[in-house]
Amino acid sequence: TVDVAVEETFTPLGFDDNDRSEFAVAGAFSNTCYRVGPYALRVNQEEKTIKVQQQAYLYYGVCLQAIVPFSQMIQVGVLSEGHYTILDAHTGKKIGELPIIHSNTTGMDDYPYAPITDAYILSDADEGKHTLVLKGVFADRCSDIEEIRVQDQGKVLLVQPIIKKIGDSSTCSHEKMRF
Repeated sequence: TVDVAVEETFTPLGFDDNDRSEFAVAGAFSNTCYRVGPYALRVNQEEKTIKVQQQAYLYYGVCLQAIVPFSQMIQVGVLSEGHYTILDAHTGKKIGELPIIHSNTTGMDDYPYAPITDAYILSDADEGKHTLVLKGVFADRCSDIEEIRVQDQGKVLLVQPIIKKIGDSSTCSHEKMRF
């Protein structure tokens, strides 16, 4: 593996101090011999910094000399309240910010969210429309999607599939249900 530079981050807003926070990083490889590898984090809670050391697997052989974009989700974990600066450990450059607010609830989230296992976008070039498709599996037949909130945060589209319980949990069938 070799260290590679991260060029930018995609950081959703809304994490609080009882959430497992995460963000995406993106960059570009100089040829096709690189593949996204592991990452390492150094979080300094006192200085409110997160250093991301992104690595790539470098394979030897015939490589096309072309710019190859990459991206990867970075799992940070639970952070204390504050405004964190995200730094690329390879270059030392500031690549983003991650604000963490104080939680007003005792639970993990403000709402229960649907267990999403896959998400993708269908595009209709003729009509110029795009449709976000969310797929998942409920653990019982008493759950349903109540509302899907979508918020455009600039470089990030925040999607919150909020669920509701229908019926009485004591009479609920615990069969899995795809949606």
